[in-house]
Amino acid sequence: MIEKQNNQELMSEDEIDEDIEEDEEYEQDDEDDEEYEQDDEDDEEYYEDDEIEEYEDERLNLKKVAHDGLVTDNPLFMQFLGLCPALAVTTGVINGVGMGILAGIVLILSNILIALLCRFIPERMRVAFYLLVISILVLAVEMLIWAYMPEFSMSLGIFVPLIVVNGIILSRAETAASHGLLHAGLDGVFTALGFAVALFLVSAVREILGSGMFAGVQIFPQEYAADMLVSPPGAFIIIGVLIAAFRYIISKRKMEADE
Repeated sequence: MIEKQNNQELMSEDEIDEDIEEDEEYEQDDEDDEEYEQDDEDDEEYYEDDEIEEYEDERLNLKKVAHDGLVTDNPLFMQFLGLCPALAVTTGVINGVGMGILAGIVLILSNILIALLCRFIPERMRVAFYLLVISILVLAVEMLIWAYMPEFSMSLGIFVPLIVVNGIILSRAETAASHGLLHAGLDGVFTALGFAVALFLVSAVREILGSGMFAGVQIFPQEYAADMLVSPPGAFIIIGVLIAAFRYIISKRKMEADE
């Protein structure tokens, strides 16, 4: 009997010990759950901070893309691209701005299409794909211009179909292929705007000084104008002077910013 009682006491003590151990385990599990919840909250805060930083980076990238397209990587004044239309069609503001708009339309649309479709094209065939997309867009633009503005199309002549081999569009195609859709579209917009502004400046100076007119409106008698500036050699001179002035202003601002 005594041994039986002792065994029962031992069993009760063991049960008590087991209950205590289970309670400790439950408490430990509760502490672990609290730690996991705290970790989840920390992770959420971390991801929110990352999203804020990414948003700020996107804003900075937008400013950079705009500055590059208009100033730092201006197609005509900084990269010397698009010289053929700049020399040939900038005898008047209307022709110069019109060429800038047409090239800009093709540039923006080609950037967007290339950014959307380049992932499906093998790398060795990308250049041919770029030319195919640009050719289709130029053909469509040329047909629309010829249908609705035949006189304007005739004044631009062969330089509308030559947009296919425009160095600006081909150079931005690879940039569009290596970035996302939004970046490619913005890059096309600001690069096209930079090129159009450059053509406007060249054509305005040539038309005013070379023929005494602005956008077809006579400003001063033509006998006081320098006819040579309307010719191709005059275009070289005007473009050279504008490039020098543009680069001088940029370098001066950069030096002031460094100081």
